[in-house]
Amino acid sequence: MAEESIKISKKLYSRSDVNSVLDLSFSELIQTDNRSSDVKIKNLFQTYDSLFYDIPKTGKLSHLTLFIQSRDYINDFYDPKDDQIEALLDRIETLEDELVELSNAKVSVEKEHPVYSNGTFLKIEGGHSFFMYKGEARRVRSAVKKILKQKYQPGRDTDEYQVILSSAADLPSRGYPDLTTASDLNNLT
Repeated sequence: MAEESIKISKKLYSRSDVNSVLDLSFSELIQTDNRSSDVKIKNLFQTYDSLFYDIPKTGKLSHLTLFIQSRDYINDFYDPKDDQIEALLDRIETLEDELVELSNAKVSVEKEHPVYSNGTFLKIEGGHSFFMYKGEARRVRSAVKKILKQKYQPGRDTDEYQVILSSAADLPSRGYPDLTTASDLNNLT
């Protein structure tokens, strides 16, 4: 017989190497569900139907939670109300821009006294006459008074357009310049 030499080798592993080389889990012992997905879905709905009235309406594990999750899944996590919200936000932005434009625009609103409207003539008893313009009383000479009467109070008698004040203390705040000549009327515009 011929002599053959057989070389036997043995590989040794340290305790730390064993975990990385060998699978020590019991994966073959775990039962896997090999049923078809149709059977699983059918079982889910049967379970859901039997538990329907036991599930709370609101809360973490509730009908509302199921509804929201299903709605988000169906709509690809998109809520149709987002379009309405976006449109309303755009409208708000447009209105804010219009408001800024209007507030920046110079609107010619004349100031007016709360008691004596613009265009009213005031006369202090035994004293001077005044004309109300932009909420202020401007002293008026008689020549200018005739021009103003024709412009602001056409066809009215003196008693209809002139308010008699008992004293200068009743006079509203004074405006300047006094109206002494017809050229002073150019300062009113």
